[in-house]
Amino acid sequence: MPEFFEILKLLLSAALSSFAFSIFFCMSPKRCIPAMLGGLLAGGTYILLIRSTGQEFLSNMLAAVVATVYCEVCARVTRAPAVIYIIPAMLPLVPGGALYYTINALVSGLYSDALGFGKQTLEIALGISCGFILTTFVDASVKRVRKRRIADAADT
Repeated sequence: MPEFFEILKLLLSAALSSFAFSIFFCMSPKRCIPAMLGGLLAGGTYILLIRSTGQEFLSNMLAAVVATVYCEVCARVTRAPAVIYIIPAMLPLVPGGALYYTINALVSGLYSDALGFGKQTLEIALGISCGFILTTFVDASVKRVRKRRIADAADT
């Protein structure tokens, strides 16, 4: 049962941090809730995957894919730029703790520890960026194919 409360606490902090980030950057109130749900979705996906696989890169990449797809859908539904949903949704995935420990170990002269934490920070950052880029690439390719089909249909 304590594990359930730990997961609930992590999900709540993911949702609230995304919501607070949205409010702090003066996002329209009607768009704060979808942005918060994006952060909850990203955080929940990450928690599920990291507990089942234990792989930082894969967990962050798939969580970023899920969050980006959700944000693209929200952007189309609300007719708003996708970036206003993507940034708050990715916030729970940011490797703040690992980066802090990397810098702390460097300043303390513990270079072997800094190397381990730096590797973890890099895995997380690369996972997030690869997931985002992969999803954006697929989305742009689908849009390009649709436009080409519409143009071909109009020509005939």
